Amino acid sequence: ASLATGGYSISAAWLQTESGDTSSLPQGSVLAFFSISIILAPAAPMTSEALRGVSVEGRQFASLATGAARRLFRGDQQVTDELLLSVLDETSLTVPERRGLVAVVETLLKRGAKENWTAEDAAAAAREAGAQDEIQAAFARVWGKERGNAHAWALEQLRMAPKLQAFNWRTDVLSMSRDTKEMSTPAAIAELVLSSGVQGGDGVDSKGTTVRFEMTRDDVRNLHAEVTRISDAIHRTTE
Repeated sequence: ASLATGGYSISAAWLQTESGDTSSLPQGSVLAFFSISIILAPAAPMTSEALRGVSVEGRQFASLATGAARRLFRGDQQVTDELLLSVLDETSLTVPERRGLVAVVETLLKRGAKENWTAEDAAAAAREAGAQDEIQAAFARVWGKERGNAHAWALEQLRMAPKLQAFNWRTDVLSMSRDTKEMSTPAAIAELVLSSGVQGGDGVDSKGTTVRFEMTRDDVRNLHAEVTRISDAIHRTTE
């Protein structure tokens, strides 16, 4: 299931849960295997002046956006920087201005993919960036054609991101003071095994990371509340 909203994307798949002995945890611990990827960083915000006063015709902007989308979403290596710049040969833009416009278009495309824009959303984003009506309409047309490719690209970014491969935990009583037994407090010892998302030729992920940390009763309560919110959000997207 996936959720994309406000520049944040969440993808999660529940695979398996099993309880009992494990090699690293005492009896009664629970080992939960699931995959969860979260893109927390929103796309770079567009300034209100990014497309204001750009002297480009709608057809030229559409050609530029189409080429940039082919390279970004479909991995078309034939679309080079030089090819994108050549689309603007008939304009009065200088080379630095052309490069700047290419960067703006690429930022719009990435943001649209992460936020799962509709064609109307694309037009609104171009308008917020100061684009004239002709450019807004051109970008909306291009996005309408590329939206499926953009969605597939966004999902691929999630699959390639590091993922939570395993979650191990046990409870313990930790002393807040070496000398005062009365200050002992129960705590959870958690272990997160993160895969790098990249496997070697032998199929083994050798770049994974293991993170261990302690959680107090309040920490566990807060974590449970956040996981419940994620679960509810994913459930709403699949109804």
